[in-house]
Amino acid sequence: MYTNTKAYLETNNNGIYNVYTVNGPSIVKFSETLSSGKLSVYVTIDASSGRGGVLFGATALENLTNSATNNKNANYYYWYVNASGGGWILYKVNNGVSTNINDIVGGGTAWATFYGSDWAYGTYLFEVELENTQDGLSITLSVDGHEFLTYTDTEPLTGTQTGYLLNADNTARTFYAISVTQSAAAEAAAQNSLNAVADLPRKD
Repeated sequence: MYTNTKAYLETNNNGIYNVYTVNGPSIVKFSETLSSGKLSVYVTIDASSGRGGVLFGATALENLTNSATNNKNANYYYWYVNASGGGWILYKVNNGVSTNINDIVGGGTAWATFYGSDWAYGTYLFEVELENTQDGLSITLSVDGHEFLTYTDTEPLTGTQTGYLLNADNTARTFYAISVTQSAAAEAAAQNSLNAVADLPRKD
């Protein structure tokens, strides 16, 4: 797991999962990749958490700086959540051009509208589900099973990197139990690729 951060802590929860805490402006690239399927991560947000969110569909995260929405060094989707009130936005950043997906979809950015209750500090399960369709990339965002957004990007980013970005000074967030469940189609494509390699003629 790559990280570009002021401070970084990794602990092991009795071998069940790793717990990560980032402090100050931070970029963390998860070892897990996602092309089609679901990314899940638990995030603890408190008064010290500031602004941050999940990254996915990314390329070149190792080149990303802390300027989250106008960065020319990487391409990515950025699910931003503000700890002060739960306001959230999905951004698409492509070659330094930022697009606010919420403005396209509509429905606002208020936490309570989608979660069903007012914003409160605590630990939440953030899930990103991607599906490649004939119309483009279908993106579904959920928190604790509450759907926040469904959107089909007809000109999707092609990256598979995932991660987390914290872009405020003097803040911290903790996340853990990162997992990716690949779709059946993605698993089949990976297996076909392995089979193709296995079928190559070998030199004795």
